[in-house]
Amino acid sequence: MPLRWAIITPEAPPVCGGVGDYAWNLAHDLAAQGDVVGLWVYQSRPLPVSAHPGITLYSGPPGRRLRKWLPQWHDFQPQIVLIQYTPHGYGWKAMNFDFCRALLLQRQQFDIWTMFHEVAYPLEKGQSWRHVLLAHANRKMAGWVARSSRRIFVSIPAWIPLLESCLGHSFNSSFPASQYPHPLWLPVPANIPEQVPLSEPARVRSKLGISPETLICGHFGTYGAHIAPLLPAGIIRVAEKVPYAHFLFMGQGSDDWLRGFLAAHPQLSSRLHATGRLESSLLAAHISACDLLLQPYPDGVTCRRGSIMAGMALGCAIVTNTGPLSEPLWTHSMVALASGPEEIPVLAAQLLADPLARQSLGHQARLYYQQHFSRACLVRTLTGMSQNRSQSVASVIA
Repeated sequence: MPLRWAIITPEAPPVCGGVGDYAWNLAHDLAAQGDVVGLWVYQSRPLPVSAHPGITLYSGPPGRRLRKWLPQWHDFQPQIVLIQYTPHGYGWKAMNFDFCRALLLQRQQFDIWTMFHEVAYPLEKGQSWRHVLLAHANRKMAGWVARSSRRIFVSIPAWIPLLESCLGHSFNSSFPASQYPHPLWLPVPANIPEQVPLSEPARVRSKLGISPETLICGHFGTYGAHIAPLLPAGIIRVAEKVPYAHFLFMGQGSDDWLRGFLAAHPQLSSRLHATGRLESSLLAAHISACDLLLQPYPDGVTCRRGSIMAGMALGCAIVTNTGPLSEPLWTHSMVALASGPEEIPVLAAQLLADPLARQSLGHQARLYYQQHFSRACLVRTLTGMSQNRSQSVASVIA
């Protein structure tokens, strides 16, 4: 039977990050299978004018108070309210206590499920008092949201111990037996099309002026403060080891990053290309044109990295690195896995010299993605759990 979903998201296309794309795609996939979806977007920017017939869009700005939306929830009569949670997503400098507290007060009125894309700002030694305050505030907020939820999902398993600390409760504890539902790991699928027409890679190469025989190393990301510093040394080393390779930088901020890089390394200008922000189908076409993706991460590759998921979905060979947040599954040979970002250029040079190895790696990546990470897997998991709500919903304490 069709279900009625209320999906709450801090953002949505056309201008958004990964959480907004995730919520938008999920709403479309649920509507495509016949469910009825209300998409509540906690932002004041213009929303897309086009949506699936089964989706009703609601927008803000609701201010601090989720209560302004509650009459709409009652009118919509959702069977499940699915929160897309990040602490910084709902405004007020990542300290929107009213939003989180309002969810807690509604736990008896609605069947609330929460997807924790992120949980809280990290708490580390040597932080400024402002960051310490933010970290503790986020933990309080996450505890309230978790207590309001009859289902808890996490984008990576590493968030589960953090949620335990926010609740002051171990999910593996037998007492009290059913105080909180154990979080379920729900990998984040790619936010771009999972396949492209066969003619698209050649069209992209032609547009960039790169011959079919030339190897392309790509990087997809947002070029933020944590990852952008890892790129220059690796790019230079690969360029030296493979002098015939070109490099393609994709994603929001890639053009600005490339201008800064070329100011320091103008000798590479003829081999470097950047796209800037692209519409999702064009982005998928550009990723598919790459022979190899270089994806370094300071905390290691994880299943919440949309940049990794995009490459795997399209069957690209990927070189990345492990780290403290990496899940054990990354040793399953669907990516070339370095022990740290500094080792990525060595593996990249080896793969660029071995077309059969690149082909095999890309095939394994796509197969693993289809079996475990795809949008179809996400919808199948949520739909299956919704059909068994009455048997498996854990009680929420008053």
